[in-house]
Amino acid sequence: MKLALAQLASAPLDIAGNLASHLYAVERAAAAGAELVAFPELSLTGYWLDRLGDRAFAADDTAFDPLQDAAERFHCAILAGLPTRSSAGRHISQAVFRPDSARQVYAKQLLHNDEQPYFIGGDTPLAPKVGETQIGPAICYESLHPTHAEAAREAGAEVYLACVAKTDADVANALDYMASLAQRLTMAVALVNGIGESEGFESAGGSAAWSEKGRLVAQLPYREQGLLIWDPESTEAEVIMLDTTLC
Repeated sequence: MKLALAQLASAPLDIAGNLASHLYAVERAAAAGAELVAFPELSLTGYWLDRLGDRAFAADDTAFDPLQDAAERFHCAILAGLPTRSSAGRHISQAVFRPDSARQVYAKQLLHNDEQPYFIGGDTPLAPKVGETQIGPAICYESLHPTHAEAAREAGAEVYLACVAKTDADVANALDYMASLAQRLTMAVALVNGIGESEGFESAGGSAAWSEKGRLVAQLPYREQGLLIWDPESTEAEVIMLDTTLC
């Protein structure tokens, strides 16, 4: 399975503009053979807490039907970040779009202190299959808790996929941690980060992938938009730089 890490800048609360850049990235990734395209935390809105207010979306909101259409057209799965609403409250989530499948949502289970006034944690694990490969999604802060990755591994995940919003210092700290996590759990690991202004910090990119032996396979540049196309089984990788002004 080829997996694409889509490192994009998200314009603050610009759903239409961000959706267009997502669709552009999906098309480029699919042309390179990707079967799964993963985006950073809150990629469709940007990582904002105060600015978001009480904005949140139902899992089946028609505003995001173009992503489902793209999944069908390119026959790939898409993981995109957005705030969702359930009967329990608001969540930081990754929506999962797959061909010929109902939309699924993974809600972040472990929240950072800064997020707790705005969101609540989810309580439902999700390990979607893409082809024959089972994915264990994680959203930023919770990926730093070993028990979260261990639970994904126990559920059958073969790839642990962290969708994050991190500074360059945070990414630098995560590099050794993710490598050791992959090696200890014998599981391929990937981290996809955004770039640009976020709530009180700058997301710095540096998205990366590790083999199940903990070897860093490839890393995208900091502060540049691009795709990292990666096959966890063969550990082959390709870097494609993106210009979203073309979308």
